[in-house]
Amino acid sequence: MSGLQQLQQHPICLGVYPTAVCMLSLVASLMAKTNTEALQDFCAATVSGLWFVITAGDSKYLKPEGYEILWRAFHKYRLEVNDKWIELLQAMGLYREGQHVHLVCQFLLQAVLQAIIEDRNKQDKPIDNPAETKSESLSPQEEQVLRYVSGYIPFSLFKNLNKQKNDTAMTYCKFLKSWKVDCSDETARTFLQYTNDWIDKQNRGGLFRVSDGVYLLFRAMEQETCKYLTKNNLKTFQGCDIQSTLLNNIKGSHRVQTYWCSLTQGKITGDTSTNLLNMTVKKWIKIRAKAFINVYLNLKKATHGNVGKKAEKALRKDL
Repeated sequence: MSGLQQLQQHPICLGVYPTAVCMLSLVASLMAKTNTEALQDFCAATVSGLWFVITAGDSKYLKPEGYEILWRAFHKYRLEVNDKWIELLQAMGLYREGQHVHLVCQFLLQAVLQAIIEDRNKQDKPIDNPAETKSESLSPQEEQVLRYVSGYIPFSLFKNLNKQKNDTAMTYCKFLKSWKVDCSDETARTFLQYTNDWIDKQNRGGLFRVSDGVYLLFRAMEQETCKYLTKNNLKTFQGCDIQSTLLNNIKGSHRVQTYWCSLTQGKITGDTSTNLLNMTVKKWIKIRAKAFINVYLNLKKATHGNVGKKAEKALRKDL
């Protein structure tokens, strides 16, 4: 019944034009009959039907792809439920003709869908942690290095895949090539231009420069990585497979998946998309973990003197 209450306060029902007045009148009539068996049965069936809609995309690993399936299922369900809605109004002796009748049904379905999704997502909502938010911030210098790495990874993947002569590799190469942008186009300058400063100084025409969308993908990966690759976690992760931990958490990040799907939309989908994401993240982890260990060893050498070769190998093996 909360859907009806929300609809009563919705701006569309608070207007003075005829359709709004009729909608508000219909909602008030339904609210007055909330205890009737017909309305309760309809509500139960609607919630049950919408649950199947919400779970329609659960088989997709990439959440944005799952949401596409969800909304397709929802629009299909909205068409199917119209007849049941009219039958409900008829059973309750309410007026069932006019545009307002269908509008109330559509707004009611959307309100219930939103409530169920919000309730479901609360289970997965991370607890706000100010320390984590602080760790996600990057300095301009770090962002410039990250911009370079954002270009190196697709370049490296393209180089390796280009040696293969199968259709999948060719698809990947074509897709990765689309990430490259022309640095000579002055109209392409954006608010993230400052991240290109170092590349602009070093580039002699051979660097693989990427779009802002690609850079934002790798920045999301870096922000997720920063939560785990810290000095304090070195002892915590002793004996653990940190690469698998990073792989699962980066691939499972909603932000990473959103940026990934914005890049792949209309180009590659399904397992093809998931497999390339897997390769990209693994390449990122390999570079990022090695850089982290090198920095840690340099700091340790500066503090305690030289670190033995055996210790270096042990650290790299743990990662």
